[in-house]
Amino acid sequence: MTEEKKDFKTTDVGLIPEDWEVNDLGKTSTLKARIGWQGLRTDEYLESGSYYLVTGTDFKNGRIDWDQCYFVDKERYDQDRNIQLKGDDILITKDGTIGKVALVRSVPKPATLNSGVFVVRPRSNEYIPKYLYYLFQGKVFKSFLNQLTAGSTINHLYQKDFVNFKYPTPPALAEQQTIASALSDMDELIRSLDGLIQKKQAIKKGTMQQLLTGKKRLPVFDGEWEVKKLGDVLSVQHGKSQKQVESKDGEYPIFATGGQIGKANEYLYDKPSVLIGRKGTIDRPQYIDKPFWTIDTLFYTDIKNNAIAKFLYYKFLLIDWRSYNEASGVPSLNSSTIENIEINLPSELDEQKAIVDILDDMDRVLQTLRRKREKYVQIKQGMMQELLTGKTRLVKPISEPIQTAQPKRKRSWAFEEAVIISTLIDRFNKGTFFLSRFRYVKYSYLLKRYNEMEVTNYMKKAAGPYNPQTRYGGPERIAKDKNYIIPATSGKFKGFKPGVNIEEATDYFKDWFGTEILDWLEQFRFAKNDELELITTVDLAIQDLNESGTPVSLMTVKRLISDHEEWRPKLKRKVFSDEQIEYAMDKVNELFD
Repeated sequence: MTEEKKDFKTTDVGLIPEDWEVNDLGKTSTLKARIGWQGLRTDEYLESGSYYLVTGTDFKNGRIDWDQCYFVDKERYDQDRNIQLKGDDILITKDGTIGKVALVRSVPKPATLNSGVFVVRPRSNEYIPKYLYYLFQGKVFKSFLNQLTAGSTINHLYQKDFVNFKYPTPPALAEQQTIASALSDMDELIRSLDGLIQKKQAIKKGTMQQLLTGKKRLPVFDGEWEVKKLGDVLSVQHGKSQKQVESKDGEYPIFATGGQIGKANEYLYDKPSVLIGRKGTIDRPQYIDKPFWTIDTLFYTDIKNNAIAKFLYYKFLLIDWRSYNEASGVPSLNSSTIENIEINLPSELDEQKAIVDILDDMDRVLQTLRRKREKYVQIKQGMMQELLTGKTRLVKPISEPIQTAQPKRKRSWAFEEAVIISTLIDRFNKGTFFLSRFRYVKYSYLLKRYNEMEVTNYMKKAAGPYNPQTRYGGPERIAKDKNYIIPATSGKFKGFKPGVNIEEATDYFKDWFGTEILDWLEQFRFAKNDELELITTVDLAIQDLNESGTPVSLMTVKRLISDHEEWRPKLKRKVFSDEQIEYAMDKVNELFD
């Protein structure tokens, strides 16, 4: 990005470049909405049909969520041609929450509007619709709306006011298009993260249903699960009034049903605990692992030594607390009701801990993705402020010399593999626990499967899928020669650790693959070698079956494993029992759709 001009002028919308213009919406656009006398009633909203009815509640992240739309009959659709939607229409809500904006990318079926939405269209070739769409999201439009509604209790955007909206525009449509494209790219990035977060949440929900109920067992545990009342593993305790302990300079958080509400100068409880509402919000468990105070509308729990608090917290998330409500007015729970609820849980604390570790890892991945999304939203806001006011211009001055692109490192297979190996060693090396060749090979295999890369060069070896070329064909040697990685040994741990030039390798990895894939791999950080071998072996077997057109089943997977001489002995091991192979088959379907 380069600034084309330093000369700015003062206008009704603030400082803008000298060559920019200020336009009135009423002069450049047509504004249409369903007129009141048409009297469209909510009882005419249909659950299905051939003609969509778009309302402000159907706006989702700047788009129309067609799956949520109601329908109207053909007569209502034909009633007003001016509000029959088409691509590039800009929609603005004018009632309730005014100023919500959506851009119509395409119309899957004929669609019209209810009375709460304006459709805005350029009168001629005055502007790029997507450019105005982003202007409606910016500070200039928000300031305009604030001035209209200041001191008013009526939230309505009148057309007579809306037509007076003034906005800045670059002199050329090409520059408008460039600005819109840059912001659209950022929207796509945010939207892709939304999709990934939604997918991760669904995976976590499914994993909770499987692991927390004992429907699926972790390969290394075979202890019994027991049905117990919650009172057998915890006791429910009442919170207390915070008035005597509340202090602005307090060290300990005070919790209510909605979260932290203040600080206290002493604590009520100082061990890991699960909190649950006594009155009001009774269906939002909280987990606390530091000293705290709770008020009298919030229970806390004293966990006994036969259960892990975090495991019980995850179990609480599966409970339908509303079904235990004991009041006709404000929802309420009592301690005896909670303590009489029956749950099943592993008798081994190690299994509880292992399940918690898996779910915690998934939570960390989700938190990372949410933070990344927040960061991109902030970046987009900054871009809008810069681009839509002309402070930053996405044009290159004629006088500026053309920069010659710097040559990039040749991306051969061997060098790409060296970068992958090095980045995995950097990511998963912890202290004196050096990443072994076995684990980096399995991580690399899973990474490539997730990224839909070719894995046909992995051979069916005794330890599972293995590509000897990584060790003997150059990649590992390249990584060591470039000082990306260093062989390392500490006691019984033998493997590799990052070298002094590791950042060069990780920078290449970020350019080629991004970082989301590493976040995805985090779910395998604590997986035991047997589990990695099981999952990758079964996955490679399923791919072979799919390629040959053979139906995938427990029997066909076992037959394929048995048909390979180096794989055949696996079937005699406990980790390759029928139950564990079925677990791996489900896991593969979950991981790779």
